Amino acid sequence: MIELEDIKLEDIKKIEISKPYNLIYLDYNKEEGIKIFKNDNQYKRDINTLSDDDLKNMYRLYIFNNDSMIIIYNFGNEYKYSRIDKEDFKEGSDKKNIKYIYLKESDKEKYKDKTKALNERLKVRVGNVERKIKDKNGEEKVVDREVIQYIGYIGGEN
Repeated sequence: MIELEDIKLEDIKKIEISKPYNLIYLDYNKEEGIKIFKNDNQYKRDINTLSDDDLKNMYRLYIFNNDSMIIIYNFGNEYKYSRIDKEDFKEGSDKKNIKYIYLKESDKEKYKDKTKALNERLKVRVGNVERKIKDKNGEEKVVDREVIQYIGYIGGEN
């Protein structure tokens, strides 16, 4: 797991992640500045299709699939990124769980009908990872931390 490491603007497009992946682009200073590109979208968008201007002005960028999730942050004059990989999660049935978060509200009766994919959900992995931190004496120690990894989208086809 990588947390808030420095990255240069020109290196953002060089980040390696297995394909296909989902991409969420956030730029709150633009009208329609939130763009979601799903890996099964017929108008697939790749990180390389974002312009340098898009990257320079973004607020945040999420790139994710079942293997990894990368979040790139814009702090004005500097960029940082965090990365969590599937392998970072501690093994054990109680430490690695898949959850679904509903993205659209709908009639409760429609949720009960499992034959239709009416409701879009975000699939996430929730679990613990080990992280090294320094205590107040400057000594390094390993602690468990619960994290969430976005995996993909389910449903919402209708």
